[in-house]
Amino acid sequence: MKHLLTLIVSVGLISAFAQEGTTFELAFDAPGLEGYSNYVDGAVAEDGSIALLSGNPQLTESQFIITRLHPDGSFAWSNRVSTTSADQWLEPRKTIFTSTGDILCFGLNYSSAGSKYFLVRLTGAGELLWSQLYAANVDALGGDYGFSNLHATPDGGASVSLGMFSKAIAMRVNAAGAVQWARSFLTTEGPTEKNPGFDFAALPDGGMLLCEKAESDIFLVRTDPDGDLLWSQRYPNGAYNHPKTAIGIADGGFLIAGGTTYGGFGVGVTAPFAMRLDQFGNTIWFKSYTFDECYVEAFEQAIELPDGTYLLTPTEYSQGLIALRVSPLGVPIAASTLSGNLSGYTDIIGTHDDEILASGVVTMTDNFGNYTSTIPVLRSNSSMQIECGSGTTGASTVDGTALIQPSSGCNVQDENVGSEAFNVVLTEQVAGTGSFCLALTGVQEQRGGTPISAFPNLLFPGSALVIDMGTTKAVRVIERYTTDGRQQSVVSVPVNQQRFEMNTTGWSTGVHTLRVVGESNQPVGTVRVVVQ
Repeated sequence: MKHLLTLIVSVGLISAFAQEGTTFELAFDAPGLEGYSNYVDGAVAEDGSIALLSGNPQLTESQFIITRLHPDGSFAWSNRVSTTSADQWLEPRKTIFTSTGDILCFGLNYSSAGSKYFLVRLTGAGELLWSQLYAANVDALGGDYGFSNLHATPDGGASVSLGMFSKAIAMRVNAAGAVQWARSFLTTEGPTEKNPGFDFAALPDGGMLLCEKAESDIFLVRTDPDGDLLWSQRYPNGAYNHPKTAIGIADGGFLIAGGTTYGGFGVGVTAPFAMRLDQFGNTIWFKSYTFDECYVEAFEQAIELPDGTYLLTPTEYSQGLIALRVSPLGVPIAASTLSGNLSGYTDIIGTHDDEILASGVVTMTDNFGNYTSTIPVLRSNSSMQIECGSGTTGASTVDGTALIQPSSGCNVQDENVGSEAFNVVLTEQVAGTGSFCLALTGVQEQRGGTPISAFPNLLFPGSALVIDMGTTKAVRVIERYTTDGRQQSVVSVPVNQQRFEMNTTGWSTGVHTLRVVGESNQPVGTVRVVVQ
């Protein structure tokens, strides 16, 4: 699962992310303040076109943005989906193309009445078809754990998994969004029955493989197309396991990947792992991976390549590694890495014609502690042009197969998941000049801390701009950057002054990032200002 990340791209870092031979690498930048959104997820259609799902941290109303790109990466359209109630806030999480070519968006809906899940269905041209809210029967330990996923079903509907705190809920909806069945799955082995779900694989027979964490162990549940239990397995190995992803592979078995902490949670050593299973859940191999020159907290995604090898990508908290390719036996073959003061991760959004389409983030830290994040939309060959041998990263494995043999145990309960309609509106995002470009650079927003605001936030050059720093403490200067990453001015702020009026004479039209800096060059916060 990925956190929200600002869609900005740096020229100097693209070459570090994309190897030679990529078909295209572009970054979406919708015009205006409402267009500056945070990447959440992506999907690839049968024709190779792309859907990008993003949230919007600049605005407080309930909305998210869907953008569609042509197969060559050029801009098609962008629409903003908003609720009609100011009492609701949407947290978008996943998007997919259905088997009929429509687009489904899934996420969490917050309101004063409580939390529910939403599905919004759009046509391939971005027209709103319907929207639904789904209320799970949540017990005292059933709060949302932050993990969920969905896959298209052959009938035009979708399979959905909800990662609750004490269990995983799986449900199937038809093309109209009506619930066909819903189940909850947990194991009763363990003192607290904490079984949050992380991911699931949609299988060719219409069934599912749910990937959960049972206490400190890995817990898998295999269902048939009707959601009925076929088998369940629990995999203890004496460590603290976080399974992040599950996929079905060509031989009918499964590949699971995530992270393991050895020696106790919070104090031990963390290493990513991958495990291969047969169709019944029996362990073929289990590998823990270590790197000499990279830090990898866990693997976030796995994909099987046409040659039978597997591509493993790390979580965003990892550093140095973009992707690791391993053999069918889990042995490192090659890696794609970042060098210097860079960190990042790769989000594989799909495949087309034996090519991988991906997004992700690369973050650079300069000598002054400033951050620049880049998120390209990348199309590459099936191996992501991974040419560096494993010796570059020092990737090595520890075989733990003997320690992670399965033991069964599962209690399956029917779960009441009701649905109801909720109203949304669809607003077209007008694409302006430069909506697509090879390189846009920006200054990463500072999360948390003091909120920074600016008024007015749509102004003409020469107008007075009032900056409210939210504090009088430690504010020293305000730095101004344009969208190409160039610093335009540095203005000193008087001591103990919370509000400061800036002169905008000579400012160019477009978006400017204002960075408020305190003592010892420590950032206080950032705000974007639009000049028309």
